[in-house]
Amino acid sequence: MTLLKNTQTILLAFVIVAMILPFAMTDVAEAKNEKDKKKNDKEKVKKEKKTKKEKKTKEQKIKEKHDKGLKLYPGVGWVDTEKDKQKPIWKDHPNKKDKKIMDLDEMLKQRIADGKFKELDGNYPTIFGNTGGWNIAAAKLQSKTMTEMTAEWTVPAKPLNKAGTIYYFDAFQPVRGAIFQPVLQYGFSDVCDAGDNWVTYPMIYVWGTVMTGDCIPVNVGNLLHRSIMKEGKKLWTISMENVDTKTKDSVVVRYKGNSPQAFVALETYDLPLWDCKGLAGDVEFKNISIEGDNTNWKEVSNAPQWCGMDLVILDDGKTVQINNDN
Repeated sequence: MTLLKNTQTILLAFVIVAMILPFAMTDVAEAKNEKDKKKNDKEKVKKEKKTKKEKKTKEQKIKEKHDKGLKLYPGVGWVDTEKDKQKPIWKDHPNKKDKKIMDLDEMLKQRIADGKFKELDGNYPTIFGNTGGWNIAAAKLQSKTMTEMTAEWTVPAKPLNKAGTIYYFDAFQPVRGAIFQPVLQYGFSDVCDAGDNWVTYPMIYVWGTVMTGDCIPVNVGNLLHRSIMKEGKKLWTISMENVDTKTKDSVVVRYKGNSPQAFVALETYDLPLWDCKGLAGDVEFKNISIEGDNTNWKEVSNAPQWCGMDLVILDDGKTVQINNDN
């Protein structure tokens, strides 16, 4: 009789467990599902934020920089032009009385008086890097007597990825914070927005103040002739010419000194890192001639560069190749 009662109790317990277990399992499953759902929702939100950030338009990125007071110029990059600005001093243009030119000599005197002037130290202060800046460059850094540089190159193939800004230029740096350069530009700058095209212009940047000519459209394959030339004792002229279309432009600045530094360079901004399609075709700076210097060009860019970017200085002393393995 006792055994029968024990058996019945055990059976009843099994029945009760069998009735309760599905509900308990359901609760456990629902709790797990809810936890998984929250985790998935959290990951989804995180992924959406990341995607949204990655899809941020070029215009939004530019606006964010502008909102911070930054402007993009070739040779100096994204800069706060007001932070270290020297008030520009203007003089009459020697040949065009209705135009003004910057007087670098007078600005230099004022900068020295203000205690802001810093000597060149043999290294260009712009940072070389993958995420923005001078990617590839050759330089002459020790001369103090350069008074003229001329060069030619052909407009390269456009990049397949249209995300960023690309500059090619040859340049003199007469003093720290100033640069004279004819520029070939693809994409955006605060000089002009070239979009999916190449433009060229002569440019002078002096401590936050910019002087340029017009942004002139050029086509892939056009031959460009550029010059940076001291004329007389106090004037420098920065010139560009599209040899194929005979289009010319120039800007002038007053400066009695010579240039201690010369460059040819590739500079890029806002390109997706390691995206080789964001780079343009190869460029060969050729027939480079410099008055007042007979030293050799020296590579000053960091190596190795991404996507096989490379610089080749030929033995003739007149040719510098910037090659993009894309």
